[in-house]
Amino acid sequence: MIRKLRDYYRQFEELSPEEISRELVERRHAERAQALTEVPPLDLATPAWHEPPDAEAVNAATYALRRAINAYPDPAALHEAIAARHGVATDRVVAGHGAGDLLRSAFLAVRGAEVAVAWPGWGYLPRLLTEAGATPVAVDPDVDALAAAPAQAVVVCSPNDPTGELIDVRALADRLDPAVLLIVDAALAEFAPPAGGDVPGGAAELLGARERVIVVRSFSKAHAMAGLRGGYALGNDVAALAPIAGA
Repeated sequence: MIRKLRDYYRQFEELSPEEISRELVERRHAERAQALTEVPPLDLATPAWHEPPDAEAVNAATYALRRAINAYPDPAALHEAIAARHGVATDRVVAGHGAGDLLRSAFLAVRGAEVAVAWPGWGYLPRLLTEAGATPVAVDPDVDALAAAPAQAVVVCSPNDPTGELIDVRALADRLDPAVLLIVDAALAEFAPPAGGDVPGGAAELLGARERVIVVRSFSKAHAMAGLRGGYALGNDVAALAPIAGA
C-alpha cells in the first residue's frame, strides 16, 4: 500500500505547487459543473472551503512534517503568532483540534446549565452542548433577546452560519450580566466586512472589556485547512481548555 501511494505521488514531483493547485481547481470546477443539482459558487454552510488549499500553506505543512512529524508538537510558536496577530498576551491563547473541539471544551464549563444559543446558527451547536451536559435554548439572534435570556452562558456565531448575519458582539457583551459566559464562534470572521473582524473593535478590546468571554476561530473555512484540524480560542481564562482540547 505504501509503495502504491509513493508511486502515485511521484507523478507530482516535477510539478510546481502552483501547477498542482491549478490542476486540482480545474478538476473541482469540472465536478461542480457536472453536478445534478445547482451548487452555489461559495457555500459557507459546507464544512470546509470548496477549493484546494493555498500552495504556500501546503509547502509550509510539508516542511514542518519533514522536520518534526516524529515529535510531539510544541504550540509555543503558534501561540505567539496568534497572540501577535490579535494583540493579546500568549496566555490568552489556546490552540486545539479545530473550532468544534474547542467549543466542546468550552461547553463543559457550563454543564448542567441552560445555554442561550443564537438560532439559527451552526448546526452542531445544540448537539455539542447536549453532549457536554448543558441544555441548549434557542433564542433569536438579536442583542436584546440574547441579553434578556435567563441563561448561564450565551453562544453566538458571528458572522452567522449559515445566514451570514452579523451580531453586534460588543453591544451584547456590554449588556450581559458579568457572570454570564459569552462564547463567540467566529469561524467565518474572514468573510465579515472589513470593519467587522472577529468582533467590532477586535478581540483584544472585547477581552479587555469583559472577563468571561471566549472567541473561537478556525483555519478550516477561509484557509482551506480542514484536514489539519486546526483552530484556536482567545479568552481571559483559556487555560482550562488546554487539557481538554489537547493543546
